[in-house]
Amino acid sequence: MKKLLALLIALTLALCALAPALAEEATEAAVEETVEAAAEDSAPEPSPIFKKLLEVPWYTWVVLAALVIAAALFIISGNRPRWNSNQLSLGAMCIAIALVL
Repeated sequence: MKKLLALLIALTLALCALAPALAEEATEAAVEETVEAAAEDSAPEPSPIFKKLLEVPWYTWVVLAALVIAAALFIISGNRPRWNSNQLSLGAMCIAIALVL
């Protein structure tokens, strides 16, 4: 259960990193172009979401890969340190302050 939770957290972080690139919705013109391309029996254009994924800078993919690898290493290694309530609360406060800043 803990391994699944760690994996879900890693995937959530990856999705949060990609969210700005995927936030823009397809415009009506892009949808009409896709419909027209399909009607002409030509090769369909990739959807606007995939176009946005291709526009993501290379360093974002590197950071995402590093996060996924780090999460996998944490999942595989079974000797994780136990956190007490004081350490957990300090970590939560640091994350909250970093989010605000």
